[in-house]
Amino acid sequence: MIKVEKLHKQYGGLNAVNHISFHVAEREKLVLLGTSGCGKTTTLKMINRLIEPTSGTIEINGKNVNHLNPTDLRRQIGYVIQNIGLFPHYTVEENIAVLPHLLQWNKPKIKNAVATIMERLQLPYDLYANKYPAQLSGGQQQRVGLGRALIAEPAVILMDEPFGALDPVTRATVRNEFLQMEEIQKKTAIVVTHDIQEAFEIGDRICFMDQGKIQQIGTAKEFIFHPANDFVRDFIKDQQFYLLLKSLTLNDIIHFLPQAIKKDEGMVIPLTESLYHVLDKMTSRGEDHTGWDTKNRINRQINFSSILGAIAQFKTHQSG
Repeated sequence: MIKVEKLHKQYGGLNAVNHISFHVAEREKLVLLGTSGCGKTTTLKMINRLIEPTSGTIEINGKNVNHLNPTDLRRQIGYVIQNIGLFPHYTVEENIAVLPHLLQWNKPKIKNAVATIMERLQLPYDLYANKYPAQLSGGQQQRVGLGRALIAEPAVILMDEPFGALDPVTRATVRNEFLQMEEIQKKTAIVVTHDIQEAFEIGDRICFMDQGKIQQIGTAKEFIFHPANDFVRDFIKDQQFYLLLKSLTLNDIIHFLPQAIKKDEGMVIPLTESLYHVLDKMTSRGEDHTGWDTKNRINRQINFSSILGAIAQFKTHQSG
């Protein structure tokens, strides 16, 4: 879907992006992760030609973006930025409808599309269509920004620190809504963040950058169990256990859990549930349950001690 080859951007004597290469498959979510100044935002902006590369190529669906008209290219790509960039003198409806107007959709089509995307973003049309950005909360403004990026149904969406301006609680809520949206799940997306927890939650794969170079590309599990170098290892070490719980599912450790003693009680937990959410559910109930997945006919003892023991065995298995 997206192919980046030997991409390079130089400012004077500084190599902001230093001959990097990566690909993004259709419907994949790739996160560009790194500290400020590592080159991730510059990389993102070269994809939709807000910044022109010094050298290298970028292809989307086999087409070199440098051979396309920049304006036409950007109309085919959804773009979400940290400060949202809403027009303060436009209503919510007018902000979301900017691109459809440029594409010369007819009025009924625009209104229907705006109403549909607003409902999916939990912004009921009747309540919010005529409001102005200043009348919205930060989370609501971010939803409007997402709606504007998604309304023309682009195959590709680029997001630069999309949740960075929100407070931690709102940020987590909007991010979870974002991940659950069918419109997002169908997109090929590149997301920039400096937040490692966010990267591990959003990304199918993570591209970790430093000083304009790629240090490692891989899944969350590959970063945890097979860091490419000491720099990557040091970057994740302070949050390693949290990231482990977020990355591993019950299915990953199921065969390291002991057999359940009973078969007619306990909390039924889907095998696709992350260990973080399993433990969170158990904690919120104030219970240390035995549970199993009846659909898959796998009966295992699922409680705090058994999960921690299974994680230890899984890590040993991975390192071996």
